[in-house]
Amino acid sequence: LIGALAAVRTVGARRGTLAQALVLRVAYFGDAFRQIVAAQFWIAAFNTALTALFLLLVLPLWDLRLPYTPALITLTFVAGLVPIVGNLLCNVVITLVGLSVSPMAALGCLAFLILIHKAEYVINAKVVGQRTHMGVWELLSVMFVAEAVFGPAGLVAAPLFYAYLKKELEAARLV
Repeated sequence: LIGALAAVRTVGARRGTLAQALVLRVAYFGDAFRQIVAAQFWIAAFNTALTALFLLLVLPLWDLRLPYTPALITLTFVAGLVPIVGNLLCNVVITLVGLSVSPMAALGCLAFLILIHKAEYVINAKVVGQRTHMGVWELLSVMFVAEAVFGPAGLVAAPLFYAYLKKELEAARLV
């Protein structure tokens, strides 16, 4: 919420030194937020495309069809806009729907979705890294450390806070 507010803020009249410094910090945070949201949109679209291919092409090749496939594809995109957590939610829902068809369908869905989820770490780091000028190794390191220290919330928040920190460091000419 704070990132969204910072991203759409308007700069008011002339202010003191502290206010100017705070406005600059909010501008950096807003820029980082916009970059992360744009990157997450493309990640969600990529994940949705792979899931759609799996549900519409791969499963029918095995003579398996899941009910509510269009709804599952839509859920994949909408939930995919929330980093990591949305992907996990989709994995659970699609696997449960697969279980309603057969244990083999559930196993196929689970294997495919785990593969996509693990690949998404690298894809996420690549897309976010390109948008925010961070190396894949930097972002993956930050994500793994934040997850170890703060749990899933740290994993979700790591790209945003690291992008902001990097903007601050670049502005100070420290990196």
